[in-house]
Amino acid sequence: MADDLCTHLGGMNIDSQETDEGGCYHCDSRCKACRLFICESKTAQSYHSGFTVNIKGRLDCNTIGVCYLVRDKVCRRASVGSTVKSFKTRWQIHKSHIKKAVRSCEIACHFNDKEFHTLTKDPLKTFDNELSDQVEVIIFEKLDFSKCINQDDRMRTAKERESFWQNQLMTLNEFGGLNKRDACNEIKKK
Repeated sequence: MADDLCTHLGGMNIDSQETDEGGCYHCDSRCKACRLFICESKTAQSYHSGFTVNIKGRLDCNTIGVCYLVRDKVCRRASVGSTVKSFKTRWQIHKSHIKKAVRSCEIACHFNDKEFHTLTKDPLKTFDNELSDQVEVIIFEKLDFSKCINQDDRMRTAKERESFWQNQLMTLNEFGGLNKRDACNEIKKK
């Protein structure tokens, strides 16, 4: 069934949600995630495909259930991720794993690879500033959980959309991106 879902995703509308003020925005000026890492934009574009996503709906770090694009400004490589929680919560986990060298995902592994990046881990302010010089994030899709009954359904929906965008924006490793595994492969394992 996961194969059918992944194949079907290619035919889905690639615009996110409909509204006039679509875009990725800062939630407020005091938010460190927004101020340092969020790139305000009405579109998202990968380094790898040149494909542009028009962002529908007003999205920020507090939006729950999103797909996001992490762009490494040094290496010019990108990764697509998704979360069923708020992006701010997910980004705190990414940052913690980068800082502590927990190799839990492609982003943490890449930013701990000394060949590409050197980050001062302490103090936190220095770490945040150095990391923000090297990475930017665009939240580009609010996930539709309207047909989801439980958390497993939301996780499956998130992984399906993440997989679709990894392929559409060509962020998989085989295209030069940072995503080493297609999110649909994670669905198939379950």
